[in-house]
Amino acid sequence: MQLLHDNFFIAGQLTAKDFITAKELGISMIINNRPDGEESGILSVSEAQKLAAENNIQYLYLPMANGKPLPEDLIPNMQLALSEQHESRNKVLAHCRTGTRSSFLWGAVQIIEGKKNVQEIITICSESGINLTGFAPFLQGLES
Repeated sequence: MQLLHDNFFIAGQLTAKDFITAKELGISMIINNRPDGEESGILSVSEAQKLAAENNIQYLYLPMANGKPLPEDLIPNMQLALSEQHESRNKVLAHCRTGTRSSFLWGAVQIIEGKKNVQEIITICSESGINLTGFAPFLQGLES
């Protein structure tokens, strides 16, 4: 788990132990951006929901499949979740396989809300080891 910006953390695939760590960090919401069954040997959505509930953490499933079109409601749902948590100053952890998809979705919300521009998003993510340059054309389209 790594702090990306403000109260927004990113991570790769979570394990059962990560839910305890998230609770210790004061994470109030976990957003899963990885499709269920994308890879064998990872926690299923139902297993993760149970672990989140056991640790008193809200759990949201907003999958983004690699190489597939974005669901129309994905970015608006991410925006809604982040705005509710931001207003409360709660900590959010979003995860996927490497943290890239979660970082991209966070960045898209920041651009839509006029909080950051594309270069700021790419720089913030780069400083955390996430390369979003391939997403730049899509993000630039959101700036317009």
